[in-house]
Amino acid sequence: MRRLLDEGGGIRTAAGANGPRLEGRYVAYATFGSAIGDEFDRVVVFDLRRGRVKFESGAVFVTSLVLKKNGSVAWIQDSEVQSADRDAPLYEVHEISAVDLQGDLLLDRGHGIDPKSLAKSSDGESVSWQNGAETRSAPLR
Repeated sequence: MRRLLDEGGGIRTAAGANGPRLEGRYVAYATFGSAIGDEFDRVVVFDLRRGRVKFESGAVFVTSLVLKKNGSVAWIQDSEVQSADRDAPLYEVHEISAVDLQGDLLLDRGHGIDPKSLAKSSDGESVSWQNGAETRSAPLR
């Protein structure tokens, strides 16, 4: 039995685009911060075999999440940047690569990002998302 890292407010367990993902020995999920003190939302990749966190990153209201078998993860979240147009939601696409080990990389930010559009390619080598009428993609190493 393994105890997963939790941020005080629980783990997003609902089925759908932002629910937990299991690939091989890894599980990726988003937590809810409790909004008390320094607890905040996170994206976590947990290694079930070793019983420890492989990656974790601060996040804000994760709306989509994908996981690769090697533990690489990508997600869409509300933007941490304040937008001049407060009526139009601003979203960000992030990635953490198990190969490149560069930490949390911002892949895209915009008002046109569909928050539920993140998808992993059939071969698992890339992710794609919608930003307005354009489909964008990036390698998932």
